[in-house]
Amino acid sequence: MPLSPLGDLGPAILSWNGVDLPQIFGQANFRHSETSSPVVEGAGGTAAVDIIHTGCGPCEMDVPTTRATYAQLAALLPGGSNSGGESGNVLAFNNKVGLSKYSASQELIVKRIVNGIADTDRTKWLHIPHAYPEPHFDIPYDLDNQRAFLTTFQGMPDETTKLVWHIGDH
Repeated sequence: MPLSPLGDLGPAILSWNGVDLPQIFGQANFRHSETSSPVVEGAGGTAAVDIIHTGCGPCEMDVPTTRATYAQLAALLPGGSNSGGESGNVLAFNNKVGLSKYSASQELIVKRIVNGIADTDRTKWLHIPHAYPEPHFDIPYDLDNQRAFLTTFQGMPDETTKLVWHIGDH
């Protein structure tokens, strides 16, 4: 029985801009959908006589991570920097109002984990060539909940090819 190109079950390791992201806490989710609009004619009432494709989107990857290093957290924060390194313990955030997410986007690669390590078979990797992280941090401080950092990577179509995402080498 064949497996899907991405495998049928199991966790993944993600890399953005060549940096491996922290361990995933729980479930990472990839979403892609298409949009359309109905065409109606007055005599037909509200029943659509046709449906026109109007685009695609969003293309998103929700990634809840845990046990992040300072460098990994800085990579997840738009405008983040890690000037102190791992020993300096300095993580700064600068508000980047007006920043073009497309111009600052980098490739996000999702590699399934096989036998405890990232799969090296590039034909099984999910790629979002132009992805940008948007943090949604809600960090608990209590005895019952592990701290995790939710980041949504938003995928955008390539200016030239219009490619949004692909599986395997392209």
